[in-house]
Amino acid sequence: MMAMKNALDFPEILSAIFEFCPSRDLAAVGQTCRTWSEHALRILWKNLDSIVPLITILSPLERQNNPPRWYYPTNCFTLDRYERLEYYSKFVRTLFHDDFVQFNGQSGMLQPNVYLGIAAAFIGRQPFLPNLQHLECITRHEKSAVGIGVLASAQVTNLELDMRCKKGAAMVFESLRRRLSNLRDISITVSPDISVEDVEVPLSGFLADSPSLRKVALPQFFLSERVSSALRAPRKLESLLQTEEGDQQYPMNQYGCNLDFDSEGFEYLNKLAFNMGLTKATKLLLSPHAPDSLTRLSIVTSTKTEEGDLRNFLHALTSRNPRLRILQLNLHTDKTSPDPEPIAFAVLSPLLKLDLHAFIIAHDQPLSYTDMNIVDMARAWPNMISLYLNEEIDVPNSSAYPPGLDITHLRLFASFPKLEYLGVYVQVHAQFLALASRPCFRLEALEELSLGTSVLPDATLSEEIAIFIATLMPNLDVDVCTTHSPLLPPRQGAFPNITWDEVFKLWPKFFRAQEMLRPNLKVKRKEPETQSKLIALLLADKDSLQEENPVLEDNAELVASLRSREQELQAEIDKLNTLLNQRKEYEPNQEITS
Repeated sequence: MMAMKNALDFPEILSAIFEFCPSRDLAAVGQTCRTWSEHALRILWKNLDSIVPLITILSPLERQNNPPRWYYPTNCFTLDRYERLEYYSKFVRTLFHDDFVQFNGQSGMLQPNVYLGIAAAFIGRQPFLPNLQHLECITRHEKSAVGIGVLASAQVTNLELDMRCKKGAAMVFESLRRRLSNLRDISITVSPDISVEDVEVPLSGFLADSPSLRKVALPQFFLSERVSSALRAPRKLESLLQTEEGDQQYPMNQYGCNLDFDSEGFEYLNKLAFNMGLTKATKLLLSPHAPDSLTRLSIVTSTKTEEGDLRNFLHALTSRNPRLRILQLNLHTDKTSPDPEPIAFAVLSPLLKLDLHAFIIAHDQPLSYTDMNIVDMARAWPNMISLYLNEEIDVPNSSAYPPGLDITHLRLFASFPKLEYLGVYVQVHAQFLALASRPCFRLEALEELSLGTSVLPDATLSEEIAIFIATLMPNLDVDVCTTHSPLLPPRQGAFPNITWDEVFKLWPKFFRAQEMLRPNLKVKRKEPETQSKLIALLLADKDSLQEENPVLEDNAELVASLRSREQELQAEIDKLNTLLNQRKEYEPNQEITS
């Protein structure tokens, strides 16, 4: 009869269990027995946030007292220590490397000779980190290229470079050239003093010698004609993105965008994100070799957006890329331009041909759309997960708060069955109490709400608004809910925006009360069979809503229940405080515990 094996004898089970252990426990497990040691050490050394643990295998480190405060080894490197380093280095899969290190509560920079000693010891042998796949580096010194060249190996598939020293920027790409034959994903960010002229030649050579590259993210001004030509090398580039630092530090009107699809090389792109005007973006999309399989597009422009330019861009986008799923449009203008006109929903109507999963649009003025437009979006985008309709406006030259979506129309977003993230700019009318008392469907899937808010017509509505939103969105995470008030001073004679802050302060209180009352509330909900049925019910009159979907009898009844429950809880607290005070009077010397 075959002997039954213990479950912990299987290496796959051991590794699965050890994946959930913290570092301290893994270190203890690694000293238990030889069978467990290798599995624990493999996971313990898999992800490193510093090169220091590997260096200290060779020798303890000591810091110079004088600038630049180098860390240098105190002992000579011996053969047995190199062998030990070689044993542990094979476990490393992810490494974060920074020239500026923290060790024993002190900070400093590793001496370049440390890397040279490692490189000399591994000549003719396997690479220093033979199984490294993800390398993230911050360069702060002109000799940083020495360390990066030692750490890089042919197995690296993901590289992130944060370059903060102008002198050594070109040397970094020279040291990496022809070393990363399997690189698939690279992201580059730079400090403001580094220009494309500093790195253009070595960067182009590095990109041209990386045939497996699929995803590239770099500052916009790095995309010169030479670099663009290097990216067109025979490969199937899938993603071309602009790093955020480049967008913030180098405006479009200073460097422009040299991207073009006039020749072959970018047909396989499915992700594109850059800072450019809509006129140029439209021209790109209509180019003969423009990609037709984009699934994600992000466009940022700092110039005034004309309605005709936006309409032409959206028509070109939807006709050439019907499989687009994620679209982000940042149409904020710079402060030197006059305030643009609000965008009407009719201009966005070409997007209803797509099956969008995420749509984010930002503009200085609120979007102009109605409750029927919300229903049209829900019908066209049944798989929508993230929807941000310009919740944060910026109209500093205006003398009045622009109108927004009626807050009672938030219930119509329940027609999006999968919506988890929502951002809208809303306003409250004086007849809010009459409109909000109607029964409504709940946005059960919604997890995050971002509201842009105008001034409240009446400060006493704060509590009713909080109850309305808490009832409409029961699963909302209160901690991530934020308000974005317009960048305007309060109008004279109107209530200031602080009343909206009071609304959001009330939310946790009503959520907790609802949790306590939920078992006692007799909620009879009839789920609609299809999204069309749900939309029909949402648009029906008050009698049909009550007949088909009596979620709650009335918000007024909920308010009364919440306040009654609050009074009962406060009475219980007062009673307990009284008993505690009496006990303290009779037993002054004994420790009171509750």
